[in-house]
Amino acid sequence: MVARGGRRGLALHRAAGAKWREPVRQLFEDFAARTPGSLVEEKTASIAWHYRMADPEFGASQANELRLHLASILSNEPVEILPVVKAIEVRPHGLDKGRVVETVVAAAPAGSILAALGDDRTDEDMFAALPAGALAGKTIVFDVKVLAVEPPKASPPKPTN
Repeated sequence: MVARGGRRGLALHRAAGAKWREPVRQLFEDFAARTPGSLVEEKTASIAWHYRMADPEFGASQANELRLHLASILSNEPVEILPVVKAIEVRPHGLDKGRVVETVVAAAPAGSILAALGDDRTDEDMFAALPAGALAGKTIVFDVKVLAVEPPKASPPKPTN
């Protein structure tokens, strides 16, 4: 993801993020170590703790505790704490997926079909930034939300005769 201002804008966010990023990464690593099935994902401008594969109740409980810790250590930092689908993400305030939509739409060749797909809170900014009336213009934009669906539980094996 590249914010308005191109790579320079992202570099400024990285520099500003140096102060908060290491304590958050360490806290996420601590929670990952004590929550089986969880992991830390370091992104270009943000960092996330995922508990999708953890025990559902324990993972949710750990996520609540983690949010409290984050709120305490980040209260004066220019970041957002986002609860997303079975994850918690911390990102610089004002840096989101919606910031790139304008650039993508402007760079798309005439007749291009652009699709915006996503499944959690971090995608809402992208959906909100899609141009109004795009269907009437040269670019067609689809606003699609993908809902998380739990896989069906496996049936017990049938006895063989």
